[in-house]
Amino acid sequence: MKNKFTLSCIALSLLLAGCGSDDSSSDIPNNDNSGDKTTDTDKVPVIANISDVTVDEKATATITADVKDEGEVTFVWEQISGPDLALEGANSNKLDVTAPATTDNEVAKLRLTVTDASEQTATTDVTVNINQLFDQVTLEGRVIGVDLAGGSVSAQYDENNSVAQIDEDGEFSVSLKQDDDAPTSAIVSLYAQGVDDKGAIELQSYTLSFASLQSQAGDDNKLSDDELIQLQLSPFSSATAASLEAHNGDTIKTLEQLQQSLVSIDHGHRMNSAIVYQLYLDEQNLTVTPPPVSGLASDSDTVPPPTPQSSLDWLKDTEVFSQYLEEKIGAPEYADAKAKLFETEQLSVISSTPETLYLPHGLYQQGGGGTKVTFNPDGTGTIQVGGLNDSINWLFKEGSIAITPQNERMLESSYSYFELDEQGNETEVTVVEWANSIAISLRELEHKALSAEMLISMNKEYPNGGGENRNVFYIAESAAYSNNNHQKMDITVGQTVSLPLLSYNSLTEDSGFSSALFTFDTSNSGTLHLSKGETASFNWQYSGQGVNQKVVIDVPTLDFNFEYQLLTPQAGKYMVYGKVQQSNDSSTAVGTAYNLEPEANWVKEEIVGVWSKRYAGRYFDSFWYELYDDGKSYSVYTFDSNYDGSLTEDEVDVGYGSWELENGELTLHSYPDPNCTFTGCQVLNSRTFTILSKTPHKYAIQAEVNYVDGWSVHRAFDLTAHTARPLSQYLPESLIGTVLPQFAPNHHVPNLVDVESLIDKELYTLEHDNWSNQVISSLYLEQGGEFTYSGTQNMTGDFDLKADHRVRLEVDERSLYFAILAEQDNTYLSGFDGNVSPYFTQKGSAESYAKAVKQTEPVASFKDLQGRAIFMADRSQEGDWVITYFVVNEETITVYADADFSEVQATMDYAQNEDGSVIISGNKLFIAQHNSQFSTVVTVDGEGRDFNYFFYTAEQVSDFVEAANQLQALASH
Repeated sequence: MKNKFTLSCIALSLLLAGCGSDDSSSDIPNNDNSGDKTTDTDKVPVIANISDVTVDEKATATITADVKDEGEVTFVWEQISGPDLALEGANSNKLDVTAPATTDNEVAKLRLTVTDASEQTATTDVTVNINQLFDQVTLEGRVIGVDLAGGSVSAQYDENNSVAQIDEDGEFSVSLKQDDDAPTSAIVSLYAQGVDDKGAIELQSYTLSFASLQSQAGDDNKLSDDELIQLQLSPFSSATAASLEAHNGDTIKTLEQLQQSLVSIDHGHRMNSAIVYQLYLDEQNLTVTPPPVSGLASDSDTVPPPTPQSSLDWLKDTEVFSQYLEEKIGAPEYADAKAKLFETEQLSVISSTPETLYLPHGLYQQGGGGTKVTFNPDGTGTIQVGGLNDSINWLFKEGSIAITPQNERMLESSYSYFELDEQGNETEVTVVEWANSIAISLRELEHKALSAEMLISMNKEYPNGGGENRNVFYIAESAAYSNNNHQKMDITVGQTVSLPLLSYNSLTEDSGFSSALFTFDTSNSGTLHLSKGETASFNWQYSGQGVNQKVVIDVPTLDFNFEYQLLTPQAGKYMVYGKVQQSNDSSTAVGTAYNLEPEANWVKEEIVGVWSKRYAGRYFDSFWYELYDDGKSYSVYTFDSNYDGSLTEDEVDVGYGSWELENGELTLHSYPDPNCTFTGCQVLNSRTFTILSKTPHKYAIQAEVNYVDGWSVHRAFDLTAHTARPLSQYLPESLIGTVLPQFAPNHHVPNLVDVESLIDKELYTLEHDNWSNQVISSLYLEQGGEFTYSGTQNMTGDFDLKADHRVRLEVDERSLYFAILAEQDNTYLSGFDGNVSPYFTQKGSAESYAKAVKQTEPVASFKDLQGRAIFMADRSQEGDWVITYFVVNEETITVYADADFSEVQATMDYAQNEDGSVIISGNKLFIAQHNSQFSTVVTVDGEGRDFNYFFYTAEQVSDFVEAANQLQALASH
């Protein structure tokens, strides 16, 4: 960057300091504080009462001292007790106090000593109360399976413990908070305990880490058991906790321990334990009979009474509990306890295996075409995942369906990719993967819906190298549907429907579909919509009757046959099971169908913003688009791969692109080069989003993705609108303003002047980057929404007004912004594409300004500024706008460190020229534009010019600098 010989740099260089300073919004004091010194040495300075202050940790508070004395006084602030404070302005009447990070509420004391010209002093002490800050989340759960009304629930993690009472309905609300600087990766455990005669009854549940709970809680910091089932304390949750601890060998403290234990415990044993624990609690058997005691006195005919024991301790006593379990399994009371456990609405574990089970989850990856499992009475069956089909053996173990292959490998598949070796040579890596076993635990929800937790053991093998052969376990959660969910499927003639396919069926040679649009034109024919506007005709009919009525679609030209079974009520969005047949190959598809709303088009005003495909899932698993009104787009994918409750740069992947709207469809273009995101640049892919249906904050989308190699894919999903950038508190600060824009879409720039009054008026300016050519440029905004820019460059196009008073100008495939930062006497200090210059309503005024700049002819004299407090806005060496505070004296300029002009930073001499300009350190400065609110001051740097702006109130300069920096950041994203 070119070095700037501006006034701020000249002043600060005298102090061997850098250019620029922090801004302030304080009012300007009377600068005439150089009155006569006191001659009455008997009067002691009087310090008016200073109230104690309260400040949050890591925040700053300002303390102002009011001193009465007839002469000049000096100030000395010092800390006399408490945690170390950062003090700024320790020799002025105004002190900025910055509190340190604390782990408790703290108190510090400051002492102010004031000394007058006759060396008489006064002192006073000020107390600074420091508030500790906390992160907080409220868990709203319930106790089920046993009545513990009046008892308590405690949430424990690390050394923290929060307690709440259980109400008569078994519900509780417990708030967790911890220091905002403390680690948030610890697992939160819930413990419930009864009261009085139920004081020995205890329940337990392991939830998630503090950070994950916060993330899932959202903006209101509340999380209910409807959102997270682990907030239900029950015999089942307690048996789960006992099984996890037994595997881990100790209490679960980390997310890694929780995951490893979940995939390794015996789920059949867990279910049996839950049933027996339910029985134990129902029997109120809260004592443990000790073994016979030998050596009793001959006259003793009684055994000492049993000692009450915590029910959780009893559950976790492997020997005692196992003996009780063996005694109770098969007993009549065991069946009663099992029925009670299953009848609980929030925890209804399926007690038998359905004939057919449908899962939208593809086991290996979400959305992989879905899964269909059939269970034969003899313990055999089949499993279909997309296009893979295998025979299985299955065994039901009290709530968990254990699935194993009839052959050695189940659902075997392979894929290849290329990577570079150490010598830079491209090598092909082949991966073969298959499942060893799958355990499915089912829970009933409302309206016959099911929830499935799948524990999957699979192998990955690298036959030609490139990776380490390994066995992996992972957990998948999915909605689930059984043959009991079958419903009659009806079609409305004229309706267009998005139906799921295998991820991805190749309907044509150059396309893959995980969903496709079908228009049912007549009672037996229709149109299938393919890639790039291509279509294919199909025939359709119903098959079956009643709840088993299906829709069968035949596409003769493509040799494809589709069959769809309805699984949920047929509203605008519903679940279906699809069977896709091509020649002898078949695949399964379980997924969402959408009815297309013909009028649901994209509207330009609604596009700009943040749209997520998934948001704040477990471990920050999120994906969203940021669409800006200048046509730029960003895609953001996050995942907490090491499960530590935070995100690093490596856990955030950002893509770059642009968007365009045509015929009600939104298209996003993705580019490999973040600096080349417009027509003519290399494109990775283009995604066209057609709205299937929409609500105020959620759009159902049919997407067609076209890749540069000619391949295209089609899929349907939901996009959710956000008012702010997701996970903003977790994104690494190093990414903001560099990889991602400083501000999210629809950011509101403050302090701008309304431009409505300038519509249909022409504005004239001298572009500072092209000052030497003396070309006057003009901007004309027409009432009809069109603009014309003439001068050093000629542009025409449409414009629109933003809510914050910015004007967005559409130029070819990009957007430029115009905004007014200050206004006085028909002169408008304005930003155009991030560059600031004065604009005038009269062309002659702009020409006079241009002449003054080129010929260094001042329009006002620096003498007119003498004695005034001046707030100068100038760009620092880093390029951002900063403020310098100074006063022009008769022969010197005094630079101050703060907006109160209380601390002198530098003093420098200057020479006044007859024309009103000044010479400072060999550089000429002159005023090229001037009014009562602001002035444009030019520094002559050889043949160059540098421009800065003088303001005359702290509020004006602060408003200008804040808005100018934000406009600059928005223009550069």
